[in-house]
Amino acid sequence: MKSPAPAIFLILILCAAPCASVQWSYSAQGAITGKPLIFPDRAVFSTYEGKIYGFSADRGSVLWLYDGEARLAVPVAKVSPDLLAAANTEGKLAFITSAGKETASVALPSPALYLAGASGTAYVSLKGGVRAYSSSGKSIWNITLASPAGPLSVFGDTVYFTSGGKLHSVSAKTGVHDWVADAEDSFMSAPVESGGSVYFGATDGRLYAFDAVSGRQRWSYPTGGWVQSTPAVAGDSVFFGSDDGGFYSVTDSGKLRFSFRAGQGVWAEPALYSSGGRQFAVFGSNDGNVYGIDAATGAQVWSFSAGGRVGPAAEKGGAFLFGTSSGKFYSLLLSPICSFSWPLTGAAAGDWPVAAEGTAYSDSGVQQVEVRLEGGSWQTASGKEKWRADLDFTGLPYGAYKAECRVSDASGTQSSDYASITLLKTQNVQLQRMSVSAPPYAESNQTISISARDSRGAELAGATLSVSGEKKTGDSPFSVVLGRSGAIPVTIEKPGFEPVSFVINSTGGPDLLFPLLAVLALAVAAFLAYRRMSAKKVA
Repeated sequence: MKSPAPAIFLILILCAAPCASVQWSYSAQGAITGKPLIFPDRAVFSTYEGKIYGFSADRGSVLWLYDGEARLAVPVAKVSPDLLAAANTEGKLAFITSAGKETASVALPSPALYLAGASGTAYVSLKGGVRAYSSSGKSIWNITLASPAGPLSVFGDTVYFTSGGKLHSVSAKTGVHDWVADAEDSFMSAPVESGGSVYFGATDGRLYAFDAVSGRQRWSYPTGGWVQSTPAVAGDSVFFGSDDGGFYSVTDSGKLRFSFRAGQGVWAEPALYSSGGRQFAVFGSNDGNVYGIDAATGAQVWSFSAGGRVGPAAEKGGAFLFGTSSGKFYSLLLSPICSFSWPLTGAAAGDWPVAAEGTAYSDSGVQQVEVRLEGGSWQTASGKEKWRADLDFTGLPYGAYKAECRVSDASGTQSSDYASITLLKTQNVQLQRMSVSAPPYAESNQTISISARDSRGAELAGATLSVSGEKKTGDSPFSVVLGRSGAIPVTIEKPGFEPVSFVINSTGGPDLLFPLLAVLALAVAAFLAYRRMSAKKVA
């Protein structure tokens, strides 16, 4: 059941901050489930396929591997300073030390839906209720419910959970109800008690606040999708994500401070940290990125492309540890760091260059960003804090390709493990449509702007503009002087996009009539001169 595992696929960087963005990483078999558990000298995380890993938190070496004997759809829970609990899909609840040794187990009546721990006790949500077990496997109490119980949380002597459209507050020691309040059900979002309120996200797209003593609803804040993120509270601010792609900060009275838009839904519980007198919020998104934003303003400070849906992060020794749906586990330092903002991981590519864009950050300043495609040569991107580069798929076989970026900061420190996305080159990728903006009429000597944008509304780089057959390649928008009157044909082309052709009607400049009149005038003058010379000879 348990066996040691070698530290394979380990990337370790030993240096002082500011340091490489990835302190270490590890590739596991299967998606990472939930938030890593932090013990004094190690970090523990589990995979959906049923493995639990114990890591040296600072070095990333695998200390032990536990086989859960079945899938672990439920994240593991810390029940004491040296003990964790795990529940597999076969209905087994196991107690395991931070050294990877199983000390007790329980056969549950049905597979666990959610798991929480505190004070040496494991609390389990089941299809028909909630149960509490001591670390020796002894049943402490059992609550029978008509509906499945939602995510659990333990604060002091109280356990909170939702079930059947109700929010329950029960004694952690006895299982006796303190109160039950009408509420929407939660899914993945565990209730959080802070400052006399209980906060949780619900399937109706709202974040709710209830009075922790009476169970009275204080307020709710609406979003555009399920709120599956467990909220985080700091002072009078509550931070949480939504399936609508937004990350929100609201006051403890339910008023919006700011919202931040990620590429896709934000399911992960945010983590908070302070640096240089500022507070920051760190959270993962389903778009494959980890974001670091200013907790006061919502302004993005940095991001990191992890290459899979990102789970909740835990902080340890100045690094943030998290796992992804692609089975990779990271210990992430915050400087220097780079990420892809476009395209998103999983996007399709054709037989042409794909424009990649991203951001980079370093405490000491960004010196250079480089990108590469599937282990190829590094190429320097244009820009620094905001960068772009072309990933050339021309002539490559069809299949999946990993694109990576790395950053060098002003001190010369360079990333050694890289932010990445995966792109799929396929045979039947349709050309994208560009939107073009240009005046229909213009004076011939007037400088006009011609703009070409992609589906996001971003200006195209590396496009070719043809005006009356004369071509130039550059970045949109283009500044153009037509130079003559008439119907001027214009074409804009870029690999991967449908070309666009149109006409601008130019007035006020030279056209074909004037050159013809000039030629005619010269011909008449020449003829008259010839006649005069001929007349002189006859005379």
